[in-house]
This record gives sequence, C-alpha cells and structure tokens, in this order.
Amino acid sequence: MIGQSRPNGGWRLPTPRAARSAQWLGAILAQTQSLNIRGFFLSGINEDQMPEALKTNPAPPGFLRLPIWISSGINDRIATPLQEEQVKGSLVRTGFQNVRLSRFSGGHEVNRADLQSALKWFREQEHF
Repeated sequence: MIGQSRPNGGWRLPTPRAARSAQWLGAILAQTQSLNIRGFFLSGINEDQMPEALKTNPAPPGFLRLPIWISSGINDRIATPLQEEQVKGSLVRTGFQNVRLSRFSGGHEVNRADLQSALKWFREQEHF
C-alpha cells in the first residue's frame, strides 16, 4: 500500500487524485484484457472519471458488473460525504450494478478497518 501509516490505523494518501486515476487505469487495462480486474476500491474520491474514461476506452463484456467499494471518511474535507454520494450515483447511472458506499469515522485517508471490510465484501461477491 502506498502512503504513510497513521496512529489511528488509517493511511494518508500521497495524492488526492489516486482514486480518479484508478478509474482511468481500470478502464484502459480492462480494454486491453491484459489484467483480470476483480473490482475497485475507491477512497477519498470526489469526482467520477469513469464515464469519461469509458468514452475513450469502451468497457469489455462484464466490466459493469465489477464490484465497486467507495470508502468515505465522515470528516473528509477534500472528498466530502456528499461528493462521494454523488460519485456513487454517477457510477450507477453509468451502468455499474454493484456499487457500495461505506462510511467510517475519519478524514481523507484509507481506513484499515474499512479496507478489511471491503476485502471481505469483495470475497463475498466471488470476485476474489
């Protein structure tokens, strides 16, 4: 995991654009079929880039069925809970069928407990 560990069990992200970049990379790599993408974990995301990424890189069959976990800190001032709710709505409008928004007590960070919950959820979706 990239970032700096914090005493509260979370991680400080090196850049606020990491989650948005993941959407572009996911769309590009899915199109090349060079990597078997199993889902997306998006933390601290305040803008949905997937619709634009899919215009340039059309999704292969099954891509819109991939599970997406959005991890949201209730005290995040960079990616506010309202913005993350909007990202979830945008992903659903784009056609993603399995989007989950999870909230945790914290700010703009990757929360270890929420990440563990996401991994458990991904396994339950039979994608891991």
